[in-house]
Amino acid sequence: MFDKQEQLLGSPAARLPSVQEMTEGEPTVFIEPQDAPQTELSADEPPQEDASTVPPGQPAAKSSASTSPRRTGALRWLRWYLSSSVGRRLMTMFVLAALVPVTLLAGLSYLYVSQVLQERLDQELSLDARLLGTTLSDRLLAAEEILSAAAADVNVFDRLVPDIGQELSGVTALDRQGRLLREAGQAPLLAGFDPLKLDPASEVRRSALVAAPGNPPTLSIVHAVPGSGDIGFIAASLSERFLWGERSQDAALRRLCVAVATGLPLSCPAGLTAENVMQLTSQAITGETARPLPVNGEKHRAASVLLAVNDRFEGSNLLITALLPESEALQPLNWFRTMFLPVAVLSVVIVALLSLDQVRRILTPLRRVLFGMQRVARRDFGTPLPVHSKDEFGQMARSFNKMTAELGLHFRTLSAFSEIDRTILTTVDMRQVAEIALSCIHEISGIKVVSLGLLEADAPGSTKVYLRDSHGKILRDELPRAIDLSSADSSLRKWSKSIRLPAIYRSLLHEHGAKYLYLLPIARADKVWGVVVLGHDKKTALSTNQALALAGVIDRLAVALSSVARDRQLHDQAHFDSLTGLPNRHYLIDMLTQQVKFAHRDNQLLAVLYIDLDRFKRTNDTLGHAAGDVLLRHAAARIRRAVRDVDIVARLGGDEFTVLLTNIKDATDAGGVARTLISVLNEPFEIDGHVMYAGGSIGISLYPKDGENSAELLKKADTALYLAKDRGRGRYAYFEDRMDADASARVTIDRELREALRRGEFLLHYQPQIDLASGEVCAVEALLRWQHPQRGLLAPDAFIDHAEESGLIEAIGSWVMREACRQHRRWVEAGTVIARVSVNVSAVQLRNPSFAASVEGALTSSTTAAQHLELEVTESLLVDAGPDAVATLERLRERGVEIAVDDFGTGYSSFAYVKQLPAKVLKLDRTFITDVGENPQAAIIATAIIEMANALGKIVVAEGVETSQQAQFLRQNRCARAQGFVFSAAMPPEKIPAFVRDHERAQDSSARSPTLQLVRPQPAVSVA
Repeated sequence: MFDKQEQLLGSPAARLPSVQEMTEGEPTVFIEPQDAPQTELSADEPPQEDASTVPPGQPAAKSSASTSPRRTGALRWLRWYLSSSVGRRLMTMFVLAALVPVTLLAGLSYLYVSQVLQERLDQELSLDARLLGTTLSDRLLAAEEILSAAAADVNVFDRLVPDIGQELSGVTALDRQGRLLREAGQAPLLAGFDPLKLDPASEVRRSALVAAPGNPPTLSIVHAVPGSGDIGFIAASLSERFLWGERSQDAALRRLCVAVATGLPLSCPAGLTAENVMQLTSQAITGETARPLPVNGEKHRAASVLLAVNDRFEGSNLLITALLPESEALQPLNWFRTMFLPVAVLSVVIVALLSLDQVRRILTPLRRVLFGMQRVARRDFGTPLPVHSKDEFGQMARSFNKMTAELGLHFRTLSAFSEIDRTILTTVDMRQVAEIALSCIHEISGIKVVSLGLLEADAPGSTKVYLRDSHGKILRDELPRAIDLSSADSSLRKWSKSIRLPAIYRSLLHEHGAKYLYLLPIARADKVWGVVVLGHDKKTALSTNQALALAGVIDRLAVALSSVARDRQLHDQAHFDSLTGLPNRHYLIDMLTQQVKFAHRDNQLLAVLYIDLDRFKRTNDTLGHAAGDVLLRHAAARIRRAVRDVDIVARLGGDEFTVLLTNIKDATDAGGVARTLISVLNEPFEIDGHVMYAGGSIGISLYPKDGENSAELLKKADTALYLAKDRGRGRYAYFEDRMDADASARVTIDRELREALRRGEFLLHYQPQIDLASGEVCAVEALLRWQHPQRGLLAPDAFIDHAEESGLIEAIGSWVMREACRQHRRWVEAGTVIARVSVNVSAVQLRNPSFAASVEGALTSSTTAAQHLELEVTESLLVDAGPDAVATLERLRERGVEIAVDDFGTGYSSFAYVKQLPAKVLKLDRTFITDVGENPQAAIIATAIIEMANALGKIVVAEGVETSQQAQFLRQNRCARAQGFVFSAAMPPEKIPAFVRDHERAQDSSARSPTLQLVRPQPAVSVA
């Protein structure tokens, strides 16, 4: 209702100001009853005892205001602070705030540095081991080349002697059985060497690597000499200097160890025991590893590399290990551990000292405030708090002093509040409430100009302005539009010269001496109801008590305004439609009654247009009720735009609208408006990305021709609407006298249908369905009949449309379902075998979510198997019903129920869609076979439909077969089944067993005779 107010709900202004917000800003003047004296007190002064803590009979301590500052011992201060729970908490918090982060940071740093140093140490050791392995491999290959070159010479032994003392330490010549022939220098130790393992003819392994223990251990190479000479093998011990270099001069070599993979150390640092070597060799598998290794009680880090020499030499592989004491590698960690504890202790001590100083600076002012509060509890408001400083504690002291001074003002404002409350409770006159509120605000604040801008319920598009000047004079005015505070956020709750208000309103305030303005919104229940404007000749600030009192006045104004708005809302809810905002039926009748009186007085014509949307239900069923509501709002807007402002548009309910045309010249004017409305309603509606077509039908009644009161005019316009719909929808119709008889007939048949359902006047006839291949009765279709007490037996065409309009079709359809299943059970029990009974399903039944449950109930109550029931659904209904209805049929088909598409070919659906449906049976409409004997094109179409259906695995049933020529055509074109008068008309259930027996005998006779025997058509049932 209040559009401008609704726009403000999301803005920060849509709430009452807090006391803090009203006291913040740029205070230059504090308007108080009295200025409280303030004295200065240093934070270093020890706390003074309050008079309330002195026992009775003892003299009170001197006022702290007259006590000169004095220092005391540190122990006394510490004892006093630690005796306070707040002091203990602060000390503990400060100490833990320093100790915990320092300890945590040091621990994490130590772990990280330790991990990084260890990883780098392992990498360096592995690199040293690999480098030595590469060097050693190259030297072994070089020594082998020396022996291989000597073996190719005639003087094998003499060729090697010059190399003794350089690469070699000694040379030995062996015969082919391994016996010593000659030796020179330090003969190699070949214990355990088997010369038979070397093959002189081998291209890869002609040499053997032999390690022998000793002091020092030796490493020798044995090479097989090819040919047939005396010397079969040449053995040479390798020089230590050639192998290991100058270990004593190279620090990197001193921490390297070379051992045979079997555990024999060849060149290792001093102190490395055989046990250590065995531990290294036993743990080395392949590749390189790093591990801790204790050597002589000292922890080392060791990285090993396995040198695979047996790919070239006969013998064991070599293990190369690099070692380094952890104390040497991780020296920074020792320094870290040494320095951590002193630094942590020093940090805690510093924090403790700083904490003690801060606790002292905090507790002293707090204790002063505590003593002041104790005085206030004794209602001593005249003694100010003797604390003054420039920090927050000083501000707190000044605020406390102002609070005590303003308590008196608070009691004075209570009387004003009570007056406003009495006014609100006794009356809702906003003028009186506003005047009292202005006087109260002026008394509370002492502001020069006070104004109210109110959005009242009786004038939602304007702003009522009330102003009280410095002389107490109250002025009233009205702005032509509502105040919008959504763009005034920067101007709220602070003094400003250029505040964002309408120019007229701002000029009015300036004329009365308001140089600076201050805005406060009036808000309640998430709505802004107006604004309080304070105007003064300079920037000023309100005390806390003044702000509280002002907030109370604003709250009471909001209560009064919301009460008025609530009354207006209740009126609107009773007279207007909540969805479209149009008048409802109740309000329309009142306005129509009033307009009839005016028309009678002025001798004028009135026209009532009763509008109904033609396809609104389809929108609800396909897109949901939310989309239907959107469609109704759009339709209401179009109707409103299509008529004059003086005309009345109302929504009666559902998709029905009414337009009241006033002051028309003649009846044709109503027709012209109706044509315009139908045109605008026929235009497409776009809803949630979907294009929908609604359309409309209109019934028209005229005053005074068709009635002289609102009830008659509405009733006859509604009656005319039925005629417009019967003529094909999308059109209008004037009321005619004969329509009363039609309306009476509709009411009568509606009442008779309900009584027929209650009295059991409905019955079923069954039309047999013939299998054209075998000639058997394969099914019967249940057809509804009404045994009317006066009109006789009625076919569905006489009443089924009325049943759909009255909403009885679902109840009738459920009865048909149960009765057909029970009748099939009775036939079975009597010995008549009928494979299936077919029941037609309406659109209302199929769209009902409980349809599947009703089918299950009918089968269960009659103990009929699901495969004996067939449901017939029209093709157009399947296309329009939507995926939910198709899913329901799919579940029933899985249960065993047969699904058939009735009137196939008339719904304009494609075979691409039909093949996706859960239907197995297609009932070909009679229009396709009526003239197949005379019209070749009709025969081609029918044949094509049957062939395509057969190709899709569907069973085709031809309906309305009335001649033997049609039956013969269907049989020749492989149509599976047929039904029609050529076989039998629909008959009562008691005649079905005899028909089945007679037909079986006729089929037996036809099997013995080449002539086809057909049952003559029975006459159609006459309808009275």
